[in-house]
Amino acid sequence: MLKHYYKVLGVAKDVNEKDLKKAYRKLALKFHPDVNQASDAQQQFLEICEAYEVILSEIKSETTITISTPDIAEEDLVDHEEIHRQARERAAERARIRYEKLKAEKEFFQNNDVFVLLRYIGNYLTIPFSLLLILGPVYLAITEDPSIIIITFFFWIIGYVIIRHIYSNRKTWFRPGKIDTRWKDVINFFKIEIIKNPKDHCFYSKDRMANSTAFHFTIFKVKDIQLKNYGPSMHSVGYKRKYKEVSIPRSAKAGRLHFILSFVKPLVFIAGLFSLPVESFPWKFVMSYCLALGLGKLVLILCSTKGNAEFLLTPFMILKLSVWMMVMVSQTTIYPGLVLLSTDRLFAFIIILLLFLDMILDLIFRIFSFYRKLHFPLLKQPIIVQNLFGEGYQNYLDIPIWSTLYPFIRSLI
Repeated sequence: MLKHYYKVLGVAKDVNEKDLKKAYRKLALKFHPDVNQASDAQQQFLEICEAYEVILSEIKSETTITISTPDIAEEDLVDHEEIHRQARERAAERARIRYEKLKAEKEFFQNNDVFVLLRYIGNYLTIPFSLLLILGPVYLAITEDPSIIIITFFFWIIGYVIIRHIYSNRKTWFRPGKIDTRWKDVINFFKIEIIKNPKDHCFYSKDRMANSTAFHFTIFKVKDIQLKNYGPSMHSVGYKRKYKEVSIPRSAKAGRLHFILSFVKPLVFIAGLFSLPVESFPWKFVMSYCLALGLGKLVLILCSTKGNAEFLLTPFMILKLSVWMMVMVSQTTIYPGLVLLSTDRLFAFIIILLLFLDMILDLIFRIFSFYRKLHFPLLKQPIIVQNLFGEGYQNYLDIPIWSTLYPFIRSLI
């Protein structure tokens, strides 16, 4: 039976643990239900997991047993087979649990209407963004300096890669999922559930019991990053993540306040974009955002309630905001009367920051021992949240654009 498992993973009998894990990850990625649509992909994935578990247990047993006898009794052979039988059963069970967990995570992100809606927004916004990457340098070269073409040439490459990716996925790009929310669900969404005889205290409002639905948010920890290269402009990155859904006790007062502000803050932000008398659009954007957050914070203070997005405020986030502000100030001229005018180069810098800021800061600070603490929330959080951040969990994935969009959207809603 062991020969079959070695054949499944394509490894030799003398394989070590490191090479075994490498072979397992390669095949698991190939037959993972997320990327393999074959009808037998699930069965093959389970078989790969089972083979990995059995061979791994065999390797570990070989490293611990150092004494052998020339004569082996018949009952010893029976015990040896029994050990392998139990190992196979445990392996099959672990493989099933692992698959069910991956399946549940996949269904959560694919079938959740909020994530489907975000995919619609993201997919449609990617098209003008890719065109901006290609046409932006041309516009700046015509209006400012032809040498900008040389500096921003890599924007064309990025824009081309994005457009090619959209074209290769054109059948599903504009229909990333189905939204199943009904009017009844919408009406229920606006209702605040009241719990009788609550046992927990509300985290957001002092001296209040958690008599309403808890506030839920998801954080995760990156366990492994897999890079694959299929040739020019054909690359993929896979992140192996472990998710944790956090539930924080909340009172009806805090729930209503958070719900109302999730509508008020975006409306204030949009109103600021159309009404603030500022010539520079980037500065109008920043001022509208600050106005929305400031109004929300003022309401929370007056109502003696904490915000539900305070876990986003980390030293790393402050560091990013400082870099953004320094770049914007350096590309802005202030005239009498607090008139702000930005250079056309600012838009090129904004694209650079969106694409590379997190990566650059991560490379700079990762070598320091305090790197992990940069992602800890500055404001006090429940013990369970603090412990999870201490274990290496984080709010969002540090990838281009998303690492800027997620905290921006999340802080408004």
